Order: sequence, then C-alpha cells, then structure tokens
Amino acid sequence: MNKRYLSRVDKTGAILLLEDLQKLVHAGKLEVHTENG
Repeated sequence: MNKRYLSRVDKTGAILLLEDLQKLVHAGKLEVHTENG
C-alpha cells in the first residue's frame, strides 16, 4: 500500500467524521431550540 493512498483515505475519513459531527451538532441545536421555544 502507498503512504499517499493511506493519507488520502485518512483525509476523506476525517472529512466524513467532521460532516457527521456537524450534523449531530446541528441536530442538537435544533432540539435545544425547540425545547426552549
């Protein structure tokens, strides 16, 4: 396996994780907002 390939996979994996975290945070904000409202 190439080191380049591995770093590429790590980068895409990190991006996917960040997107998932953003979705969770966004959903959490919406839930809190509706609870307060």
